[in-house]
Amino acid sequence: SGIFSISICNLIGVCVCFSCRLVVLTIIVGNRFSLQENLRHFHADSSNASIDSSQHFPMNSKQSTESVVDIETDDAANIEVRTSDELPLNRFVPWIILLFSALNVIFLGGKRRAFGIFIAELHNGVFNTTSLAELNWIGDSYAALGYLTTTISTAVIIRFHRKYRVFQFIGACCILMACLASAYVTSAHWLFLTHTVFHGIGSSLILSVVGLVVGEHFDLNHKYHILATTLVSGGSLASIVFVQFYAYLIDQYGWRKAFVVLGFVYFIMNLTGVAVFQKKSSSKASNSRLTNLSSKLRQLINKETLILLILWTLDRIVTSIVTYGMLLNLADYLRRNSSSLNTSTSLTMLFAAGEATTYIQGAIVSALTKKWFASKLKYLLLISSLLMVICLFAWEILASSFTWSCILSYCSGFCLGPSITFLFPAGEELTTLPGEIAYPFSLAGMGLGMLLSPVLSALIAQKYKYKWFFLVQGCLMCFKCCCLIVSCVILNRWRSVLSIGRNIQEDREFLLTSESEQMSMMKREKSSFQPLPITEDGQSIDNGWDHIDLMEAQEVPSCDDDRV
Repeated sequence: SGIFSISICNLIGVCVCFSCRLVVLTIIVGNRFSLQENLRHFHADSSNASIDSSQHFPMNSKQSTESVVDIETDDAANIEVRTSDELPLNRFVPWIILLFSALNVIFLGGKRRAFGIFIAELHNGVFNTTSLAELNWIGDSYAALGYLTTTISTAVIIRFHRKYRVFQFIGACCILMACLASAYVTSAHWLFLTHTVFHGIGSSLILSVVGLVVGEHFDLNHKYHILATTLVSGGSLASIVFVQFYAYLIDQYGWRKAFVVLGFVYFIMNLTGVAVFQKKSSSKASNSRLTNLSSKLRQLINKETLILLILWTLDRIVTSIVTYGMLLNLADYLRRNSSSLNTSTSLTMLFAAGEATTYIQGAIVSALTKKWFASKLKYLLLISSLLMVICLFAWEILASSFTWSCILSYCSGFCLGPSITFLFPAGEELTTLPGEIAYPFSLAGMGLGMLLSPVLSALIAQKYKYKWFFLVQGCLMCFKCCCLIVSCVILNRWRSVLSIGRNIQEDREFLLTSESEQMSMMKREKSSFQPLPITEDGQSIDNGWDHIDLMEAQEVPSCDDDRV
């Protein structure tokens, strides 16, 4: 029955993959055919127009030929950009890319959040001699490696001319290799090699590809920028499905066969990205913009933005510690007194459901209002974090009641949801940096938090039998609130300072050009100045507005003057 189920899953996945590829290929072929037709008609019209113009405005043959070629080249480029952006079918390509990008992130995020089911099974089963902290590090380290290396992966992808499909396929193969190799380990420590290294590299490549391709098609000026970045932060949504799916696979087939099944499921899902992802037709500007990240860092990061960046990184570290400390240990928290793994997933399911509720609400509001969340995310994160502090402190007091634990688990996930759902746009707002610069720092902070999470969660849970567990998580959230409060104060007080600092270079260039323009204007006025008529008594006639004081006009301030 296990082999039959795996075969059915593979067959369905292959059918979905090839269907999606067929649809995308049809769209691409249709777009190219329409573009060629438009260019053919355009060249015919340009040739006719050039013949008519040569008859009315005769010139030598060489000049005529060069003019026609220049016109055709420039206008053909414009037509190509216009037709590729305005064709009806091509308008849906960015949304198809966004859909499969979100699915890839949801599947990867679902595994990170549901890996606590594996930890609960391994800790109470074949690897019961391995400490809970070590098993937590196995669950955290692969995601941490993926987050910490996204900057390197992004640089490599850009260096090799954004070959999204190639790097997506490499990432899919790494994840498949990680799952297959992990199914045959004889010791939990081998998982640090098979699962952490291979899966970490694969997830790093896929996250980098998704971030680049979505940022290219839905840039900061796009009206659905917040919606797109919210959708690709949807790992919490998959927790609802994957927690129960993992528990079912482990109960039915054991954890080794579960790894094999998941390996093929993820491989097929990642192949959809290979079929769909493509570069934007007019992405030359973004290519040059993203290849100069080092120069951007030197220009944009000053003392004020550096403080904001440090506070945001600390916020991400604490958020990651609490998130994965809860997700990886809530199943073990109930597994101690429960014989069924499915029953032990109830608190994890409710916590993930709270996160997913925030994700769905944020996506709906972003779709309906477009940029309503702009400049409001810092207050949303602060209020939700304060509410989560209250929930965790109450949970420590009411932990003996299963009913209250279920309620507070959902509320805690709901309050933590905005910090995960709005990761990309909140990083832009709270650091005042562009997304392609703030996002790697956000992921690096999340990766560091994953590495520290077992120390501040699993060790406490194992040593004190989950006493003080929720209190420690609540204290960490208090520190997160302090970081957000300081960031809000800095942003409100230094908003004008930051804007002036950003425009210093532009202002200096403007002053330099203004000085030369003003001097040339004064010279023109001086040359056109006519002396005033003189009366019989030697006095000049002043006609009010017609009088020009040349000495005053020539006193143009220099750009080096401190007064400027």
